Order: sequence, then structure tokens, then C-alpha cells
Amino acid sequence: MDSLPDDARRLAARLEILADDPDWAPWPTPLVLATVGSTMEELRERAEAGAPDGTSIVADEQTAGRGRHGRTWQSPPGTGVWASVLLRPGDIPANTLGVLPLLIGSNLAGVLSQRSGAHLWVKWPNDIVWAGDIVRAGDIVRAGNVGTVQAPSADHTGIAQDVSDNKDANDRLSVAKVAGILAERLSDGAIVIGVGLNVLSAPEDAGAIALADIADDSHREGLSRAEAAVDVLHAVSQSASAWSRGEHDLDDYRARCITLGRRVSVTTVAGAESWQGMAMGVDGTGLLLVESATGTVTAVSAGDVTLAE
Repeated sequence: MDSLPDDARRLAARLEILADDPDWAPWPTPLVLATVGSTMEELRERAEAGAPDGTSIVADEQTAGRGRHGRTWQSPPGTGVWASVLLRPGDIPANTLGVLPLLIGSNLAGVLSQRSGAHLWVKWPNDIVWAGDIVRAGDIVRAGNVGTVQAPSADHTGIAQDVSDNKDANDRLSVAKVAGILAERLSDGAIVIGVGLNVLSAPEDAGAIALADIADDSHREGLSRAEAAVDVLHAVSQSASAWSRGEHDLDDYRARCITLGRRVSVTTVAGAESWQGMAMGVDGTGLLLVESATGTVTAVSAGDVTLAE
């Protein structure tokens, strides 16, 4: 700990307390490192060397942080929470793996909303975003337009969408990314969860924003990386515990998903194909259900999904 910057030492001291936290035990105390290339890669190497279930790494800085599809995730020192957690879930059905990062996302979005006083959303699949003053309470709220979403069942039934004909329904919504979540399965069945959270500042990128930038006055003063790191790790541990017990209810995720009820552009992982449709729901395995102009509903499992103009 002596080699850590002052703020990172405070972070490490706060995380040591997790050893006595019943919501964290029996997982090991998180390891705080000054600088790593990527917490995901660091933890992958430790997993291959036999690291136990619940091993976690939090870095003050990442020099090669990455997001989905290998994109760079800027992770300067002293600004955010860059963390990865190793899970060894045992014999879990493969079709439930996509649910886990969604559970973590909705859980963390709720906790960070309380932490900051700002309403945060999830954007399918695993981004936590801020959309200004837009708040949903059962309905999709748009400027001058209201529609409702009926959550789908696992077999893709019940995905009816009631959307006004008002042109605002298809206007592009501007969102800013607060956090991103990755989940990668290793060859032995272990899973590495990665979370990047902008806390005190965000990269100078039009698509990123920090909690400190959106927190209201009553929450901003007490905002710290240490408490945000606890929020992140608790969200992972609680969600993983529920998931391992077979609790895969995505209703909270659907209620927080700003993608639903909006026209989206879907681009395949290879970028070879792009098409548009209406995001109608999320099925019981975490797939996004998108209806094309012809009425065909496609279950999207991977690729880029952006809010369309």
C-alpha cells in the first residue's frame, strides 16, 4: 500500500473493510494496484494461475484499459474506479451467462443514482448512462411524447409496444456514458467481470461524463472514489450471488433500459451489416428484441446497438 498515491491508499483502506462485510464475505479482500495495463488482463492471468472465486483487482490507473469489442477505455489515475472481479460459478447453464452483466448493470445504476442524486439508465447491453432530466416512472418519457413498454416473457411473447406517432418518438436521444461493464468467460468456465466508472472526471470525449459532473449539490460534496468502488464491488457480488441462485429476473433492467421503445441501429460485430428497427424488449436470456420495418422481430445477441436518428 505504501507505493500507492495518497488517494489510492484511502481507496485501499476503505476496501480492506470489506473483509468483515457479510455482503462481501467469503470473497478475498480486494487488491488495489497503482498501475496496470488492464484489470481484466491482470485478473485473467491470476485466474489462470489458480486465483480463487471472488478475487478482485482495483487499479488507480489503467494504461491499456478496454471496453467492448476491444475499444480503448481511458483510465487516468485518481479519477475513477477501474475494477475486475473473478467468478467461478461452477455448473451454470450457458444460456444464462448473458443475464449476469445485465443484472450487475441495473443494480449498479440504481446504487449510483442514489449516490449521485442523478437518474441513471442502462443502455443495452451493459452501459450505464445519463440522459439529462429524462426520468422514467413506468413509462418512456420523451420531450412531448409518451409511450409505454410491456416487458417481454422469456419466449419473446408479450413484446407489444405502444408508441405515439409523434415524430419525437424517433428523435435521437443524447446520452453520456458514466460506466461500462464487461463479462468474459475463460476456457475453464471462470468469468471475469470488468467495470469502468468515471467518478471525479471523465475523458474529454463527447460520449463520456463523470458522476461528479451530474451529481446534485446535496450529493456532490460526499462523492469519493472509495465509496464508489464499494458500490461497484457490492453490485457485482450481490448480482453474482442472485444469479448463481437462479434469480434471473430482468424486470428492473427493463425498467431502467433507455434503449427500449426507441429506434436503434444494429451493426454486426464485424461491421459488415447494419440495419434499423424498434427496440421492443429484452428476453429472458438478455437478448435485445428489435422489430424491423417489415414486422420481423430479431433477437440481437452481439454487435453495436446505437440510438438512431
